[in-house]
Order: sequence, then C-alpha cells, then structure tokens
Amino acid sequence: MKTYRGRYEVVGLAKLTNRKREMFCQEWLIDLNATQAAIRAGYSKNTSNEQGARLLSVPEVQVRIAELTEDRANRLQITQDKILEELKVIAFSKITDYLKIEDIDVVVGYEQNDEGKPDKNKPKTRQLRKVTILTTDEMPQDKIRAIAQIKETRDGIVLKLHDKSKALEDLMKHLGMFTDKETLKIKKQELELKGW
Repeated sequence: MKTYRGRYEVVGLAKLTNRKREMFCQEWLIDLNATQAAIRAGYSKNTSNEQGARLLSVPEVQVRIAELTEDRANRLQITQDKILEELKVIAFSKITDYLKIEDIDVVVGYEQNDEGKPDKNKPKTRQLRKVTILTTDEMPQDKIRAIAQIKETRDGIVLKLHDKSKALEDLMKHLGMFTDKETLKIKKQELELKGW
C-alpha cells in the first residue's frame, strides 16, 4: 500500500469490497441469513455474524438487496396479490374440503332362523361414522394449495394442512388489522425522527 498525504491509497481494494458486497447481497437472497451470506461471500467465519449485521446496515447494500428482490419478484411475476391469495386459501380452507364424513351401517352379526342358525338374509347392523380422505380429483382444485403433506402410514393416510392460524395472522398483519408492540415501537421512532 502506498500512502498519500497521510492517507492510504488503496489499489484494487474498493473493487474487491464491492465484489464481496455484491456477493453478500446475492447470497443473502438465498436464505435471508446474514451470517451465512457473509460466509458464502468470502468473509471470515469468525466474524461473519458481525459482518453480516454490519453489511445489512449499509445503505448501498440495502438498496442493492431491494433492487435484487424487485428484479426477482418481476422475473417470477410474484405480486403481493398472489401472495395474499395463497394466504387466503390456507386461512379459509375448511376440513370438509378434504374429508368426507358419513354414517354407514356395519354388519355385526345375523339374526337366527328357526333352526338357531344365523340367517344371512337378516343382518344385524350398527351405525358407525366413517371418515374418508377425498382423492385430489374430488377436492376443489384451488384448495389443494393449502395441503402441506399427504402421507401413508401403517394406520392409514395422514393429511396435514398448512398452519391456518399463521396464515390468518399474516393476512391480518398485512391488512393492518392488528399491530404488535415491535411495530408500534418502530412507528413511534419514525414519527420522532420526523419531529412529530
């Protein structure tokens, strides 16, 4: 390094920093994990936690991440409306969209004939409630998106839906139907900065 009037003249370091910052931005979009993004971008594992947090606070990095996020959303044609539509499907799904519950008569034996033998023409029945998982062809096609998992176990087929409460909560937050303490704190700080 050369010095110039008491300052260091850095040759090529600015490019390296910009390249690493760009890599950090690209890597951050993979999993939104600043520490892992810093490691993958070439920062030291020992300081990656601090480096990641520091980089996320740099305005240029914030702008670049916003640009990359917008580019990706445009490329994938992801809109807020599409995301809200998916949340809506999960939030308002009903169990009856996936299951059929019916009462069925089950033969539990036969009445005896005059000879004391079971008469196959006179069955004794008992009513049981049966739950059947619909086939995906029988389910409303838009409701299939709310299914998190279908698997077969030794006890039968298990159907698991995405978390309805979480979807409702996310919708309510987006629509401003309730705010948590952290959101109120941030809004208060923003107002104070504006001099309100």
